[in-house]
Amino acid sequence: MNPKRTFSISALISTSLMAIIFQLMDMLSYGRAMFKNDDPEKNVIVQNIGMLCYIYSTIWSQLLFNYFSKIDAAIISSVIAESLSFMKDNIGKVVCEHTTDLNGYITNFLMILVISSVGFGLVSLLLKYARAGHLISLIPKAVINGCLGAIGLSQFPVGWSALVPEGYENKYWLLCTIAIVVAVVLFFLQFKLSGADFLIPLYTVVIITLFYGVTFIFVRGGDKMQYLRDNNWLPVKENRILYPNYVLSRIELSTLSWRALLYNFSNILTVIFFNSVHIAVNLPAYKMATGVNFDFSDELGTQGFSNLLTFIPCYFVTCYSIAFHKAGGTMKIYGYISALAMISVAVFGLMIKGYIPNFILSMLPFVMGAGFIYSSFYEPIFTASIYEYTISVVVCLICWFTDQYILGVLIGMAICVAYYIIASRRKIAHYDALNVVESDNIKIIVVDYVLCFWTVKRFVVPGYTDILILDFSRCQGVDWLSTDLIVNCCEKARKVYFIGKPVNLRVKRLKDVSNLVLVKNYSCLYSLMNEDV
Repeated sequence: MNPKRTFSISALISTSLMAIIFQLMDMLSYGRAMFKNDDPEKNVIVQNIGMLCYIYSTIWSQLLFNYFSKIDAAIISSVIAESLSFMKDNIGKVVCEHTTDLNGYITNFLMILVISSVGFGLVSLLLKYARAGHLISLIPKAVINGCLGAIGLSQFPVGWSALVPEGYENKYWLLCTIAIVVAVVLFFLQFKLSGADFLIPLYTVVIITLFYGVTFIFVRGGDKMQYLRDNNWLPVKENRILYPNYVLSRIELSTLSWRALLYNFSNILTVIFFNSVHIAVNLPAYKMATGVNFDFSDELGTQGFSNLLTFIPCYFVTCYSIAFHKAGGTMKIYGYISALAMISVAVFGLMIKGYIPNFILSMLPFVMGAGFIYSSFYEPIFTASIYEYTISVVVCLICWFTDQYILGVLIGMAICVAYYIIASRRKIAHYDALNVVESDNIKIIVVDYVLCFWTVKRFVVPGYTDILILDFSRCQGVDWLSTDLIVNCCEKARKVYFIGKPVNLRVKRLKDVSNLVLVKNYSCLYSLMNEDV
């Protein structure tokens, strides 16, 4: 049952608190990792600037996304956290080489962030108005999966830098052990309690409470808080409230370097592509979880217009938006008010940071990274063929070691195209024509071509019927995406008969579909249909 669409004070409080807690943790974990400086004192400054940029851009993007979105509910938007590690390590490195001081670094980095955001917005609008948004979803699933795996791997350095910002020492062994245990427990709790929307905030509060309880019992004498900071249990404390001027005062237009922009051109293209992948995954997941209907093209427009007006690339956050909807966020007013409530995070968040243990700050990147790795390399063991699983691994390794996601995608797509060109030349033994006539309760789909990412639009899913015959006896091969389509097609009939053995078909996955029957040949089909009738 969908939540009621009436304004409620309790829903307003729940959604606002949810937005504050989620974005506070993201700001402290990911915002601080946006910029980097080798000088410890300057690194504190750039971390603070990163957190302020993160939260103010998130607030603004949430207002914009809720305004432009045609989704009939409140949604959560934020900076695309998964891309920050790539930008810091690649864009930041180039900027450092072409600037001479801290203000120049911040100014040029922010310029490139704005250009990346505008570029991302323009690409989204181009896909919308060219009616080409579906092209994103047609990238081979093995390639997308490899990119997501690389995104997961990139989260671990973010978590590690939050845990031991000045590098690992032997005395930190207990801190690191606790960090791993805390992250692993949360990772498994997310599976056991998948419907618990407040799991992360509640778990965080419980762990912090236990941490301070143990500290005040076992740490004797002196300034306990200073002891925790000296031993890296807590981050550096900020005693002041920081306003946007803290960032604006660092911007010096005279330091803009065209070389920094030129040499980052390929990185900007990578970020734009990197960010475009998410919408192909995020929106279908939201629709499936909430039952809210919307037009994919409209939401490309939402993403496009919003990113033209933000200064860091932002996107629709699926997991938070689903939780938001379940907590009662069924009206856009909740999205606007929760965005304004997050101003409290921008004002007081840096002060709060000094009291949150480092192992908590590292927890979200570790858990997010583990989640990506799990969904990219464990779950596909049961759904993907060995061939496509191997492509995912190859793409992941290319992206990880080169930091060039576009290169990984191009190589992965080239392998897929070559494979299916070869598969299309596979000779199929001659079969007699199928001797079944379509009727009101019997539908037939004949696939006599390679069904893969570039031909999947030819496969038209019928309306609901009693019996559906999928004749793949002349099909040379299928891919992961088309296998998903076959499985989804089974929802359109009481009984589905599948004939054929195309290359790359994961037979075990089809056997797991309760209403699908694998048939060797037409004779067996006729016999089974007679029994069924």
